[in-house]
Amino acid sequence: AARVLTLAEQSSQQAAPGLRVQVRLGALDPRLKLAPCTAVQPYLPPGTRLWGPARIGLRCTDPGVRWNVFLPVTVDVYGPGLVAAAALPAGAVLGAADLKPATVNLSASPSAAVATADLAIGRTLAKGARMGGATLLEGTTVTGVDVRDGRVDGVRWRRDGEEGSIRCE
Repeated sequence: AARVLTLAEQSSQQAAPGLRVQVRLGALDPRLKLAPCTAVQPYLPPGTRLWGPARIGLRCTDPGVRWNVFLPVTVDVYGPGLVAAAALPAGAVLGAADLKPATVNLSASPSAAVATADLAIGRTLAKGARMGGATLLEGTTVTGVDVRDGRVDGVRWRRDGEEGSIRCE
């Protein structure tokens, strides 16, 4: 277990230098019947990204004993982000007083955490946020909501440098 943790922590630190990394090992399927092995080698399968839920390969390298399994791991990466300073409803337009910096789990969502206030101020929350509990994510804000006669007429958004809109008929 120590070699698996070391592999996961070192690989994660290389991908996220300067951030705090916490690795949690899962368990192998208890139905597996593996031959005894004195030389288990942990490895990263090609293309593995140790960020959030992932898998680390384990293979037996004993002569005459051959097996290969994948151990589930969860890699939590903590860094700077913004959270709601107070409970905010969906549709709230964000101001500086609505935001506070915090250390957040950056790997908890596939969307990027909003790390600076200038990326959030003036944007509209697509869903509500609890005080201090919800990391503001790029995917949880929209740039504008068009309202006509008291009804939502359309939504504009910006994500990863791209903009789009939806019109309601």
